[in-house]
Amino acid sequence: MSTQPSHWFVKDEGDIAGPLTEAEMRQLVMQSSRRTLFVRQGTSDWHPAEVIRNKINKLANSGIYVLANGIAEGPFTFTKAYEVLQAPQYADGKVRTGLNGDWFPAHLWLGKVEELKRDHELQKDGGPLTRSMADVANLAGKFLEQMDKPGTYTLGSKTLVPPTLKSFPWHGKRFTSRTIGIAAGIGLLLASIAFAGWRTLHAYQCRHITAHYRVDASCDPSVPTPNSPTPKISIQKVSTSGSMKVVPGQLFRPTFITTLGRVNAGTAFIAKVPGRDGTLVISSLQLLGPTGGLNTNILATSVSQQWSGLALQDCLKSESIIDVAIRPITFNKSAPFPDTSLHGDIVVCELIASDAFQKMALPLSSRSPVVGEHVWLLADVMGSDSFFHPAVISSIEDGWLVYTFDAPTIPLQATNGAPIVDYSGSVIAVNAAGGEDHGKTIGIGTPVAKFYDYLLSEL
Repeated sequence: MSTQPSHWFVKDEGDIAGPLTEAEMRQLVMQSSRRTLFVRQGTSDWHPAEVIRNKINKLANSGIYVLANGIAEGPFTFTKAYEVLQAPQYADGKVRTGLNGDWFPAHLWLGKVEELKRDHELQKDGGPLTRSMADVANLAGKFLEQMDKPGTYTLGSKTLVPPTLKSFPWHGKRFTSRTIGIAAGIGLLLASIAFAGWRTLHAYQCRHITAHYRVDASCDPSVPTPNSPTPKISIQKVSTSGSMKVVPGQLFRPTFITTLGRVNAGTAFIAKVPGRDGTLVISSLQLLGPTGGLNTNILATSVSQQWSGLALQDCLKSESIIDVAIRPITFNKSAPFPDTSLHGDIVVCELIASDAFQKMALPLSSRSPVVGEHVWLLADVMGSDSFFHPAVISSIEDGWLVYTFDAPTIPLQATNGAPIVDYSGSVIAVNAAGGEDHGKTIGIGTPVAKFYDYLLSEL
């Protein structure tokens, strides 16, 4: 077996697999809960997979992500990101810090690293001694973090401290508070210009997402209106995929009864929070609006007042349950796709009489998905003979989970609100939209991690 420093190996009860790429290692680690699994890189010591898993989860929020050719990779440490960006295919790429940072040209970040390497050469015995690459990349990462926050004091290639400090050492000199004040003023002006540019770009991106990744919420194009009868659902489908399966009582075509009218659109599923009582119905908030056939959107803050009833038609059995007793849960910080919000595009209610659904409920997972991970859309898709539609997570954009389906073309009509599950069958996202990009079908969903903690507080 190869023992190159960049290769990874996993060991489970004496059996060793490898060499693996970092992406393959991450997928294996995130998909396993076995305490006997250990990981190492090259010829280093073996570490418990749980330790690596915790580091991956922590890095997801603070690491560096690289975007090239429409595919986001990461998260990387600063040093690894610097190494990755040396490859020619990333010459026109972008880079950001953390899941929610803004994208900036990769050459800007690389230029900062190279400048810091030059600026921080230390004299020792008459010759230059460069700081470790980790130190330099860490400083570049802090520079990128500041670029993410309009109003911080960044001027040209130098990162300054706020003017509350009297002086700051830099190359053996000291900036006076007056110098810092002037620099801060210029920095604030530049930051304001950058912020205005970001707002313009963000607005463009939202329009682009809306134009390219909005899906039809109706079950059948021939039945477009919300007041039409719910169409019959084909049951000649495969309901299993490996060890996972879809059973009656999990996936439904919902009918939402609202003060603005009835909505027959999208998909809903039965879910539960592991270790908590209560059974939930989860779908997409955008269905309670023009996407579902209403004249206007029902605001997230008004869901509990305007969503008054629910009927469910089972996707497997084609049986309907009328007048389901529910308690809508208000997510004040939810918003319909493509608007970015804290809780995402979700609508949730708790079943008052839930005994009949408890055993079928899909478990929700609070973990953060990773790029390169295999997932499945569970949905009744027209023209498909399966309820399982495999995909790979390609990026995380503005809080949305983006995944590319294995099949080149999938008609995603009426999959708004369908669950995205991981290897264990746990729900990690709620499908919000989809479309085609360069001959591939793309899906966009709300990560469960965005609303999981708030949901716990409401149960």
